[in-house]
Amino acid sequence: MKNAYYVGVMTGTSLDAADAVLVDFDNGSCRIIADAQVLIPLKQADEWRQLATDDATLAQALTAANAVAKLCAKAVAALGAPPDNIVAIGCHGQTVLHRPAHGWSAQLLNGALLAELCGADVVCDFRSRDIAAGGQGAPLAPLFHRAAFATYKPCAIINLGGIANISVLDTDGGVRGWDTGPANMLMDAWYRRHQSGQFDFDGSWATSGTIVPSLLQTLLEHPFLALSSPKSCGREEFDLRHFENELAHHRPEDAQATLLEWSAQTVTIAVRDSNVPVVFLCGGGAHNTALTNRLKTLLPDCNVQLSNAAGLPAERVEATAFAWFAKQFIEGKALDISSITGARGARILGAHYPR
Repeated sequence: MKNAYYVGVMTGTSLDAADAVLVDFDNGSCRIIADAQVLIPLKQADEWRQLATDDATLAQALTAANAVAKLCAKAVAALGAPPDNIVAIGCHGQTVLHRPAHGWSAQLLNGALLAELCGADVVCDFRSRDIAAGGQGAPLAPLFHRAAFATYKPCAIINLGGIANISVLDTDGGVRGWDTGPANMLMDAWYRRHQSGQFDFDGSWATSGTIVPSLLQTLLEHPFLALSSPKSCGREEFDLRHFENELAHHRPEDAQATLLEWSAQTVTIAVRDSNVPVVFLCGGGAHNTALTNRLKTLLPDCNVQLSNAAGLPAERVEATAFAWFAKQFIEGKALDISSITGARGARILGAHYPR
C-alpha cells in the first residue's frame, strides 16, 4: 500500500519564502517526513507588499495570486513526493488585506492553478467560511496547536510571524487564541529601510540601539492592543507607513530597539493574562535571539522554549498546521473555532480544488 501524506505550504506575512512540509498523520501522529523552502524574489515580495493598500488594482491582485500558486508549487515539488502519495495540499495563500468587519479577508492564491501544477488535490481559502459565520477568520492555528501540543497543557504557543498570535491550551482541553500585535513585520520593514538585507538576523542591529521610552509608550497605546478578543489583524494594521513619522525622530537603531521591545511587551502581556507555566515559540521570529531572550527576561515565571522541544521545528509549525487543516477538510470534519474567532458555531473550513 502506498504512503498517503498531506502537504502544508504557505507564504507568511514576512514575505521571505514559501515553506512546505510533507506530513504523516497516521495513527494520530504528526510526523514531518520532508520540508522545503523556496525564497521569494525580492522584487516580487515588494510588489506583494504594495497590494496591502486600497489603490491596488484587481489585475495586480489576480496576477499576484497566480505568482503565489507558482511559488508554492515549486516548494511542493522540492519535497520530492510523488503526487499519488499526496492526499491533499493545504495552502493558506498570501494575506494582503484582512477586514473581517467588512466580511472578507484576502489570501491571494489561485487554488486551481496550484492543483494543476502539482497534480494533487488542493484545499485553501480557510478563512472565508468562518467569516461568513460571523467570525474573525483568524487566527486559525490554535485548533491545530490544541491537537499537536495537547500533552503539554496548560501552555501557550506563540507564533512570531509578521504578526504575533497566541494559542492558550487550558487544563480542561479548552483553547483560546488571538492576534497580539506585531512580531517581525515592522522590524523587518524598518531594517530594509536603513540596512542591507531583508531582516535583522538575531536582532543584532536592534541590540546596538537603545529603547526610547516615549516612543515605546506611544506604540503601546495603539488602539488594536486595547481590544478584547476575539481579535485579529492584517499587515495593513501595522504597516510601516503608519509609524514612520514617529520612528523618524530617533536614531534608526534606537527605533529598531524600541520596535523589538514593543513586540516583546505585547506578547508578554498576552502570556501573563493567560497564566500558563510553559510557553512554546514558533515562527521566523523564534530565531531572533534578541527577541526570544527578551521574552525569557520578561516572563521569569514561565518556561519559555522553542516548539522544537515539543517535536515540531519552530519554522515549520505554521505550514504543518495547514496540512492538518487540509486533512480535517478531506475527512469532512466541522471545526468549532467559535471561542477564538467568535463564529456562530462549527463549520467545515476550506475550499477544494481536485487534482
